[in-house]
Amino acid sequence: MGRKTPFKGGSWIFLFQHVLQKDGKLFGGIENNSYFCNEIVIEQIGICQKYLGFMVSRSSFTSSILTSRKGHGIMKIKEIWFDADYIYGKDEEGHEYKQSLLWYSKLRNANNEERSKYIFGLDGIHWRNLDEDISFESFEYEDAEPSALQRFFLSHKEINVAEFARSLNMNPTLLRNYINGFKKPSKEREQEIINHIHKLGEEMLAA
Repeated sequence: MGRKTPFKGGSWIFLFQHVLQKDGKLFGGIENNSYFCNEIVIEQIGICQKYLGFMVSRSSFTSSILTSRKGHGIMKIKEIWFDADYIYGKDEEGHEYKQSLLWYSKLRNANNEERSKYIFGLDGIHWRNLDEDISFESFEYEDAEPSALQRFFLSHKEINVAEFARSLNMNPTLLRNYINGFKKPSKEREQEIINHIHKLGEEMLAA
């Protein structure tokens, strides 16, 4: 699952949609109210518990449905395309966006045929064959282009992030959050990490 998934912010609707499709049921009717009734919601909760193995409260489920349907103010991507480095999207009003494929290694390494096998959900895009998801909202994030620090780690998956963090006396989870964009380091902290990268590189060259 990618860094920017449709589940960010507690929205479960996209996940439920694909769980239900897995059970051979059509969920898309929620969008036009045709399935919006108590019995169906209860049935959907049961199916999600069956496949996901955790308890889903009715209130959290219906709340996420209402949140996803609220405003026509929610931006929806209606068309996507790729080049070697980016995924592009166009919304309902014709505005164009782009994100670096470094955020989505599975899509970055996929061929054109694999990239073409996607479906639009209520608040994101899903590639079932790649097990990759991108939320609509992520196209509006400020960090569409990774920073130098993020680019280094996203381009070098062979690096053990946990061990690197420990060599810097840093919490590994914190470093992962920096890399994935969930937290932003101060300029001083970012420079400290970059300096450590250079230091380790020099030690490897000298070995």
